[in-house]
Amino acid sequence: MIKEIKRKYPLSTIVATDYAPGAREVNPLNRIKLMLASANKNMDKVEAEQREKRKRIHSVKKASFDVHIKG
Repeated sequence: MIKEIKRKYPLSTIVATDYAPGAREVNPLNRIKLMLASANKNMDKVEAEQREKRKRIHSVKKASFDVHIKG
């Protein structure tokens, strides 16, 4: 199931954690913290890519406008 989700959503962050009553909570908590850090990193990457895309689109529109006015 995880492989299919990752295939469909490559930037998704998935973590499998086992929890046993009476066992230490450190390992599951560390896994969750690592998953959240990874998810934040992926979100930052996507946001940066979107900003760059908007800049390129704005630049192309501006160049097109300038050519139209001058032409």
